[in-house]
Amino acid sequence: HHVHRHALPRPGGMPELLALSSRLHAGLLDRNRPLWEMHLIEGLADGSYAVYTKIHHALADGASAMNLLRRSMSEDPSAASTSSSTMRACWTSRRPRRCP
Repeated sequence: HHVHRHALPRPGGMPELLALSSRLHAGLLDRNRPLWEMHLIEGLADGSYAVYTKIHHALADGASAMNLLRRSMSEDPSAASTSSSTMRACWTSRRPRRCP
């Protein structure tokens, strides 16, 4: 219920991406579920994709949300496969949980 896939209509340019983003942004988050959504958007003309994420401000303010996303991404395609990588899913905590 939180991760959605979309395909842009041709030609898959910025106007189509902005129109979809506007529609996604206009809808309210389902208050009966955790207050976040992620949308994978494919069909961009150059073969790339976009990610639209919507997080309620009760979960994270703008700066905190951007820090979470920045920590979970890298421009280095090999970063996720190295053991020394600091990349982790944006919803995980910085410190591992201690079991009692």
